[in-house]
Amino acid sequence: MTIGPTPLESGVVRFASVSGPAVAATVSEGKYGAQLPAGKYTVTVEATSPPGGNSGTSDDRSTTKALAKIPEKYKSGVSIDIAGPNPALDFDLSK
Repeated sequence: MTIGPTPLESGVVRFASVSGPAVAATVSEGKYGAQLPAGKYTVTVEATSPPGGNSGTSDDRSTTKALAKIPEKYKSGVSIDIAGPNPALDFDLSK
């Protein structure tokens, strides 16, 4: 998961299924893991402070900058259709 060429340092990606339970995964250095069966999902992405980040630190400012760069469509939800198990879901959040 990247914002242009830069991996999203820390965040959460959520896959809300129309026919089953939602799945959330932690993003760290642009990577996340989620087991998703075939189906239709609404995907949302949120930037978070890295573990150990403190209020007012440069980590918080970089999180704010990352969140500002994530397009609104990923904050409010993008519809995707997964055809098979374990797809390679690579998101470029700058698009």
